[in-house]
Amino acid sequence: MKIVKILNNCVVLAEANGQEYVVMGNALGFHYKKGQELLESDIDKIFVLSAHDEVTQLQQLLTEISEDILFITLHLIEQAKTELQCEFNASLALALMDHLNYAFKRFEEGMKTSNALYFEIQKFYPKEFTLGEYALAYIEEQKGIRLWPQEAANIALHFVNAQNNAVSMQDTLVSIDMIRDILRLIQLHYKITFDVSDLNYHRLVTHLSYFIQRMLQNKGYQEEDDFLYQSVIVKYPKEMECALKIAEYIRVTLGCEATLDELAYLSIHLHRVLQRKE
Repeated sequence: MKIVKILNNCVVLAEANGQEYVVMGNALGFHYKKGQELLESDIDKIFVLSAHDEVTQLQQLLTEISEDILFITLHLIEQAKTELQCEFNASLALALMDHLNYAFKRFEEGMKTSNALYFEIQKFYPKEFTLGEYALAYIEEQKGIRLWPQEAANIALHFVNAQNNAVSMQDTLVSIDMIRDILRLIQLHYKITFDVSDLNYHRLVTHLSYFIQRMLQNKGYQEEDDFLYQSVIVKYPKEMECALKIAEYIRVTLGCEATLDELAYLSIHLHRVLQRKE
């Protein structure tokens, strides 16, 4: 891996096999020059660049943040990688560094953080929320300050969003808001209260999350025929009734139609949750 550009003392832009990477490591900018090959032992973290303009954004950001924010961000991403069992690109590092930078500034100025979806994030994305809480504890350990509790949800949102590379943060917020509304609709329709510890409840939330993302991106299931749909109508008529209400909510909110396959799979997930209520 060859260095293309030194970005700061700890961050360089490198290239290998036609792919550009952001490479981070202690004092890389001091020990290397442009054109030199990087030793693997000197590398702490590598991020794939998903867009070339991320280099410009990173250069600007590195002039605004302190090194401790950079290394706190790296540590939190490594922790998330382990806990969530997934890889992240440079977009998460950029977004999280920027967020932490302003979170510290707001804290120093005494500005309290808020998050209207705090409880929804805690409920729908427990792993990511736990990472947010871990982040607050780690930041306190490293910097001696305890950020506002709402920051756990704000940080969690970055990990939620980073697992869906094609989805914007705004779409992630819309998705969480819609999941909350749909779950309320289901509870009102069946006059039930969800057991949030139930595995089928979490499966339903996960399904709703991906369902809404597909609707937001106009990538609904491609239906070849209505065999599954007709089978589900016969087998789970009560669940299909609720699924149709949800589809109407989607149509009004997003202006798009759920496919027959989407309705069928949604009905199946509803059936699993309702089985535990009987």
